Amino acid sequence: MSYPLKILAYFLLSAFIQKTDAVKAVNPEYIDWKTLKINNQLPLLCKKAELINLLGTADSIKTPHYEDICASYFGTAFKYLYFGESQFETSGTMAVVSTIDLESGNIKLVSPMITLDKSVTLEMIKRMFPIGVKNAELIEVEKKGKVLSIKVATSKKETDDAWLLLFRNGKLVRIDHWIPC
Repeated sequence: MSYPLKILAYFLLSAFIQKTDAVKAVNPEYIDWKTLKINNQLPLLCKKAELINLLGTADSIKTPHYEDICASYFGTAFKYLYFGESQFETSGTMAVVSTIDLESGNIKLVSPMITLDKSVTLEMIKRMFPIGVKNAELIEVEKKGKVLSIKVATSKKETDDAWLLLFRNGKLVRIDHWIPC
């Protein structure tokens, strides 16, 4: 084989491998972080003042024990803002969703694909995310007890974070934005 043909073959093989790797990095089941809105009004990362304007006065603001936290959205000094049992991380003027507790308030996450609120059933999620449901785990969660945890990607592209949809008695009770350590 001539040298130019070897180079052409090498580039074609490289392109094929890259395309194959790209296909592997696509999540067939996901709830896109970019399209979700808090109560169908604010993006998940928003100004703290806008969040308070939407949800009302926070029930509490707490500084976490940073040594107990392995990961955070902001990665620097931050506080937790609570509305009922729902938790948002805040840093400076910004806030971001951490946990939405569907039993202690009226917060929901809305996307073009689904509205995540207390009306969501396990059966609905089985139809939308059969792979996620197949890999679900029964876990113990503080203040919730034993719940079924379903992990769903936050993007079509491969990312480290995920949504944890927590179900008790077939009903969605909590949504966590999970970030690995």
